[in-house]
Amino acid sequence: MEKSDILRSFLEKGYQIDLETLNFFSKNERLLQKFMEDIEKKTAPSTITKDFVDLILEKDIDIILHQREKRTMTAEDLAKILFNKYTIIKKIIATHLDLINLLSINKVSEKTKKFSLIGIVTLIDEVTRNITVADDTGEIILSIDQKILADILLNDVLGFICENNGRMHVTSIVFPDIPLRRVVKNITDDKKIIFTEKITEAVLQYCEKEKNPCYIFTFSQHGEEDKYPQNVKTIHADNNSPTTAIIAKNFFIFLFNGDFLNKYIHDREIDEFMVSLLKKRYLNASNAFDCNFINEAFILENIPDVIVAKGLKDAIQTNYKGTTVLTLSENVFWVINLKTREIIKLSHT
Repeated sequence: MEKSDILRSFLEKGYQIDLETLNFFSKNERLLQKFMEDIEKKTAPSTITKDFVDLILEKDIDIILHQREKRTMTAEDLAKILFNKYTIIKKIIATHLDLINLLSINKVSEKTKKFSLIGIVTLIDEVTRNITVADDTGEIILSIDQKILADILLNDVLGFICENNGRMHVTSIVFPDIPLRRVVKNITDDKKIIFTEKITEAVLQYCEKEKNPCYIFTFSQHGEEDKYPQNVKTIHADNNSPTTAIIAKNFFIFLFNGDFLNKYIHDREIDEFMVSLLKKRYLNASNAFDCNFINEAFILENIPDVIVAKGLKDAIQTNYKGTTVLTLSENVFWVINLKTREIIKLSHT
């Protein structure tokens, strides 16, 4: 299709387009018809920009929904989940330089004095302060101090620095954690992302004042999306399973309903608790393996730039080694400028 024909197709509908948009459709003719159909559902600007094209065609955002399997978990399913978790997180921990004399469990003997292991915690005995740790070669019982034990949950995959003084004793643990020298990512375009439990008039009014694209991540259906401001793209996160989104092939967002975590927080601060999960590269403190928890989806093989959880008691904001952690409440929504990484906390009322 000639560029003149592309221009004419827009003018016939009452739109002008900028040069970047014209060049885009001249190289991607197959997307022109889809775009024309999709903008019928939106109030489009008089001049169509490439940012608006991306927003409509969803070219700059990939969504992954971790769908639940509605079936009873078998012993084989559980073993597979645990082994996958162990395999992924083991690779992360193995890069840590403080794991001196790293051995597999079957290589540890009574003659081994100082060593390190990477394993999954399969049993915790609070009375004797012993833990059972397993890898793909066997299992071992380790004694551990109460202070260290407080940071360990069943099925955690961790590194253990140990010494043998008549008993196998853990002197310290190594978390998978996030690298210190991680690059903090942003987007060159001046886009805004909004995180909210529900879309309210306050959210839409904020977007209406913005000239640049706004991506609203929400856990509820609002309806009448065709009446939203023209710069809005809505992404619905799943209430039952984690949702991941990647913007511009670069910016990674992880969203989930975390109400099941409330019974594990106890008297800890929410931000401290969320960071403790992030250090383990696993955002599920529950040991429930059933259709309500797709445990593999909570493994953070790739590090999110933003983690958003709903269902906790308060709306908090914290940052850990370049990852922003946000929790939602009924009265609060968050706005992040993807270009500057500025975060704004706003009220629905």
